[in-house]
Formats: sequence, structure tokens, C-alpha cells
Amino acid sequence: MSQVDLVGVGLNATDTLIALAAFPLCGAKVEYRQETVMPGGQTASAVVACQTWGVRTRYVGKLGDDDGRGCIARRLRRLVWRRGW
Repeated sequence: MSQVDLVGVGLNATDTLIALAAFPLCGAKVEYRQETVMPGGQTASAVVACQTWGVRTRYVGKLGDDDGRGCIARRLRRLVWRRGW
């Protein structure tokens, strides 16, 4: 059995990142050209951050049944395959 330093149990989600040319003024509307949907969520993101700092981690969570499920499942499969879990 492998040993770990941290087990994260909790939420995963998708985060939508939108890059803007400049910070909008209060109440202003700004057009944007691109959005990026990425896996995230508080617990899942904290576990990934800890991994980048060399902490041996595991994540326990449940995938939903919405559109974000595929995005999250693909990323988790890549992480598991790369680390050999």
C-alpha cells in the first residue's frame, strides 16, 4: 500500500476562465474573444496545488451528471495514468 501525505475529500467543478484586455470599470460591459473551461473546484484544486509542491496526494470525490463531468473525468484519467495510480 502506498503512503500519502494528504487526502482531499470534497468537491470538483469546472472553472470558466475569461481573459480580458483590461480590467473593466465598475458597471461596464466588456467584450471578450475567448473562454477556457478547466477542471477545478476547491478540494480538487488544493490537491493539485499540493502535488506541484511535492506532497504525495490522493483525491476522493464524485463526478456529477452534467456537462462538466467529461472535462473533469478526462483530466483525472490523465493524472492517474501519468502518476501510475
